[in-house]
Amino acid sequence: DLDDTAQTALASLVKEVQANPRLSVDLEGYADPTGTFAYNVGLSQRRVEAVRRYLVEKGIELPRIQAVGLGPITAAGLPDEKKRRVTVRMMVQAD
Repeated sequence: DLDDTAQTALASLVKEVQANPRLSVDLEGYADPTGTFAYNVGLSQRRVEAVRRYLVEKGIELPRIQAVGLGPITAAGLPDEKKRRVTVRMMVQAD
């Protein structure tokens, strides 16, 4: 589930995408390395699906959203709480 902070952060994205039909959204989900690789791939996919579901509920058409769960981030020096995330990228579709 998305907390209030996440929903607030996504609200401006929703407005921007709704205002510009040439924009699409690229979502990448991640997890920290705690647990098995298979579990973390599933967890990262559930994270990205929560964001995609929110965007669709707010009126963004499903074909405009690409989403993938990429599993754990193993970068040294990055705290685990920073590894648990979904990155959002807006893409402009060419004519």
